Amino acid sequence: MLKIRSNNRAWLWALTACAIFFGVSGIAAASQSQENFPSKPIRWVIPWGPGSTTDMLARTLSGEVSAILGVSVIVENKAGADGNIGAAYVSAAKPDGYTIMMGTASTNAVNVLLQDGLRYNPGKDFRAVAKLASIPNVLVVSKQIPATNVQELIALARKEPYSFGSTGAGGTVHLSGELFKNMTGLDLLHVPYKGGSTLLTDLLTARVQMMFCNIPLCISHIESGDLVALGITSAKPYGLLPEVPPIAEQGLPNFDIVGWYGVFAPAGVPDEAVGILNAAFNKALQSPQVSGVLKRLGAEVEITTPEEFDAFTREEQRRWKELVSQMDIQ
Repeated sequence: MLKIRSNNRAWLWALTACAIFFGVSGIAAASQSQENFPSKPIRWVIPWGPGSTTDMLARTLSGEVSAILGVSVIVENKAGADGNIGAAYVSAAKPDGYTIMMGTASTNAVNVLLQDGLRYNPGKDFRAVAKLASIPNVLVVSKQIPATNVQELIALARKEPYSFGSTGAGGTVHLSGELFKNMTGLDLLHVPYKGGSTLLTDLLTARVQMMFCNIPLCISHIESGDLVALGITSAKPYGLLPEVPPIAEQGLPNFDIVGWYGVFAPAGVPDEAVGILNAAFNKALQSPQVSGVLKRLGAEVEITTPEEFDAFTREEQRRWKELVSQMDIQ
């Protein structure tokens, strides 16, 4: 039989007491850390570059959210691979609420359908935090193209090869063009660009004939008359461009694509942190300073709970899976 000497027994008791102490202390520290959330700067990763619509929205909101939370919200661009680099980075981040992402239909619904080897699962690797805004695209052509509505553009594109530009494969800018191509039967060439500035130069000079443009990217050129807006991609008229009819009302019923933007965190972030972040973003969206800028960008603000945004995201994943299968994108 093994005998434990008294001094060894005392040592074991001391060791056990230390383990209990540090275990309880660690739990208490973790609990206190969560109760004090947030207690340090939050990194808001934008999976696209500076000047993109996602970047503009984030920088509009970050200051107000910082003031509400009492800590800095640092916008960090991690562009590349149609949003996949930034999304993969956030999906693998520590799930403590201090790393969040600006997500879109591309990162959280479409890319998984179009690209092999995605390093994250949009349905499993994220928690929905807050939906921010929706912005439809607008079908535009250079003023050099003699079309004033969608049907005139279709007639021109049947006579000679036309191309449509996009800011990358997989986004609503690209997929609006693919849906248009599918519904009209036109043989349109998709020309993806790495950045908006080069694309706009080619669009303005009619090197590419058309684009389903993010409204914030093109609105100044529409207002100047250098680009002609032919149709809105949403099923209903759009407040910022009320004189431009929906494409669905111009011979292509059921044409309805709207870009959306929201905040996601890595899966596993505690409910308390998600709730605090959701409340902060919703409050920021309703502040006069932020809402005024978002209105000028053409963003329609939406206030949601995390549960509502999660349900919306899952429905978008289902809808886009159906749409992509119909479009047979190569």
